[in-house]
Amino acid sequence: MVDDTPGKLVAVESILEALRQTVVTAGSGREALRILLQEDFALILLDVRMADMDGFETAALIRQRRASEHTPIIFLTAFEEAELDMARGYSLGAVDFIFSPIVPEVLRAKAAGFVELYQKTEEIRVLFAAAQESSRAKSEFLNMAAHELRTPLSVVSGYLALLSEG
Repeated sequence: MVDDTPGKLVAVESILEALRQTVVTAGSGREALRILLQEDFALILLDVRMADMDGFETAALIRQRRASEHTPIIFLTAFEEAELDMARGYSLGAVDFIFSPIVPEVLRAKAAGFVELYQKTEEIRVLFAAAQESSRAKSEFLNMAAHELRTPLSVVSGYLALLSEG
């Protein structure tokens, strides 16, 4: 959660508490970018209007980093400039918008969906890595078995050649 208003950070954190997930907060876009260098996230909630660096600038920089280029971003904004904000946000890769005042059930439901998607993606990555390791082990075994079978077959083939020649 990125917002330059400490009260909003506390409010959103308390709304998301029911999901039993770690909520990391940042008080500015710059702070969020520093945090993103250290870990990956299931979802980024990003305030559009911030003093130092607005949400759009922050999102553009987030998308430039390979590790976070596909991390879902939900922008938080007020209704006054919603249409302009939405057009710009979607062009920067936003997946959704939540308007102030925030409806806790809506925020929780959207966040839960992205957390579940993130967890399933991680499970698939682990399974894929295990499948690759199994495939490598199978190939190694088959190569070894083929080598071990070639040696006795060569001997049998040699004796058969001797027998056929008389």
